[in-house]
Amino acid sequence: GGGGGGGGVARAGCPEPCTCIEKKYGRQLAECAYRDLQAVPAGLPANVTTLTLSANKITSLQQSSFLEVTQVQSLWLAHNEICTIEEGTFARLLHLKNIDLSHNQLADFPWGDLYNLSALQLLKMNNNQLVKLPWEGTFDPKASFHLPSLGELSPPLNGNTRWLNSWHLHQPIRCFLSNYYPISL
Repeated sequence: GGGGGGGGVARAGCPEPCTCIEKKYGRQLAECAYRDLQAVPAGLPANVTTLTLSANKITSLQQSSFLEVTQVQSLWLAHNEICTIEEGTFARLLHLKNIDLSHNQLADFPWGDLYNLSALQLLKMNNNQLVKLPWEGTFDPKASFHLPSLGELSPPLNGNTRWLNSWHLHQPIRCFLSNYYPISL
């Protein structure tokens, strides 16, 4: 017995200046928001499932940024200064369900990284400077790449939404790309 408490136990092995909290079922939250960080901190526990890095001063993400947190399910990266994301940064994070990159300075995104992320449910990239979206031809339609219900493509860039139709229904993903209300496609 015995229960309640503050919802978790702070744990050693957490990089400064983050706070790591052990949740139920061995899940772990690494809380690193509002810490003036300029990069993803090294030394995060391997069993982190939620990584909060919102409202920092991170300018880029590399393949090495998330090597230590291969179990991560939610990456909250809104309100940083991210302008570049290296190809392969997200590709090995096979458990990812949520990626929030809203309110950054992204002009491009490594769309190919999403190929294997079959658990992905939410991709937020509103309030960036995206100039390229994965138009038809970027992906092989025969590949098992599924992003069926992209929202917030209103108005569609260049009036072109055909690329959406070549992706087969796998599971709904809410995707916020522009700065408008979601539309269903």
